[in-house]
Formats: sequence, structure tokens, C-alpha cells
Amino acid sequence: MAVPANSDAAAEPPELAELITGTWGLVESARLADWEAVDATLVRITADWDTVTAGPTPVLLADIMTTALATLTAAVTAQDPGAVVNAAVNVAESALDVQLRYRPTAAVDVERFHLHSQQLRIDAAADDSAGVAAEVATMEWIRDRLGATITADEMAAVDGELAQLRNASNAGNLAAAADQAARLANDARTLSADGAA
Repeated sequence: MAVPANSDAAAEPPELAELITGTWGLVESARLADWEAVDATLVRITADWDTVTAGPTPVLLADIMTTALATLTAAVTAQDPGAVVNAAVNVAESALDVQLRYRPTAAVDVERFHLHSQQLRIDAAADDSAGVAAEVATMEWIRDRLGATITADEMAAVDGELAQLRNASNAGNLAAAADQAARLANDARTLSADGAA
């Protein structure tokens, strides 16, 4: 996927945004072990992707998403919360790659910021301190690309929360890092809605 070489001037399929939103809903339902909601959301996500691929879709990206959805389906069938959350993040990441065809890179970066905050929470739950540290570094790197997308006040708020996240990670306090990542995830969704939609 190359941007802008592979950009598409057509409007973004609404199902693509619905798929990403649905994925985050599925993550929260899996954390609550609400398998009825997980099953229903998976059906919607799969239908959304079928609609997206009815139009032109880069073959390699389509193959990656198909594999990610198959992995998610298997995890849901096994009712394995950790595997479901991991697989759902991979589905969201694949969807963001496709979304680059239709949206400004900066807008997708805001979504990626949210995605990595979710991945950090997964790593913290798995007691993976190296994974948490890697996600903090990735979020700091993405933050450096958000300057043209969000206001100065929003950036100051993100910087403050990122500093707290870095401190928690450096101290090995994964529970605090997960809590801080949850706050950043919520803030990232707000930034996406207000500044980059």
C-alpha cells in the first residue's frame, strides 16, 4: 500500500468505518465475556468486509484482512477472550491500512494511536512489560505525526498523558500503564471525531 499512489478519489465505503467501530465494540464485549454480543458483532464485521470487497480492494490487503478475520472467527468460536482481543486488534489494523486509500494519512494516524493504546492494554494484561514498553514508544512516535491534525491544547493533553504512561511503563507498573492507556484510547477516539474525521 503506497500513499498517495494507491489512493482512491471515491468516497470511503461507510462499511469500512463501521467495521473499525464494530471491532472496538467487539473488544469491549470480549473483555466482559459477553459472547452473545461478540457473536453478533462478528457477523456485522464480516458483512461489512464483504461489502467493502465487493468494490475494488488491493489484493494483498484483502488477503491479510481475510486471514485476520479467520483468526478472529476461530478465537470467538473458542471463546478465548485474550485471543479474541488480539485478533480484533489485527482486524482493525488491517482495516486502517485499507482506509488509507480514502482518508488523509494524519486522520488514520489518530486511529492508529487508538489502536496501539488498545494493544498496550493487551500486553499489560499478559504481563508483557517489553510489549508495553514497545507500544509506549510506538505511541510516542505516532504522536510526533499528529501536530497538523489536533489543536495545541489537545496536543498538550496527549503529551501529559503520554508522560504518565511512560512513567508507569518505566516503573514496571503495568496495571497503571493499562489504566493510562485506556484514558488515552478514549481521548484518541475524541480526537478522531473532532479533529481528523
